[in-house]
Amino acid sequence: MLKGKYVGLRAIEEADLPTLLGWRNDPSLRNYFREYRELNSTQQNDWFNSKVNNDLCTRMFSIVNLETNELLGACGLCYIDWINRSADFSIY
Repeated sequence: MLKGKYVGLRAIEEADLPTLLGWRNDPSLRNYFREYRELNSTQQNDWFNSKVNNDLCTRMFSIVNLETNELLGACGLCYIDWINRSADFSIY
């Protein structure tokens, strides 16, 4: 875990997925995501298994309150190009 003064970054856990899915499907937030369609739990689990756990070009983290361990958001690097040293930054 990476720790700041108030928040930390840790690996996304399966227990985080329902909350992340709720945020992803919130119409007021979905306008800002690359994936604009509503997702179901199967798609969320597929993303977790294929991208978060097994894609060398994706590094995602949960953002948590260090005092309460409350999930505050998610962030990470996507589409990492290791040769050209570039990536997209994702945060919500």
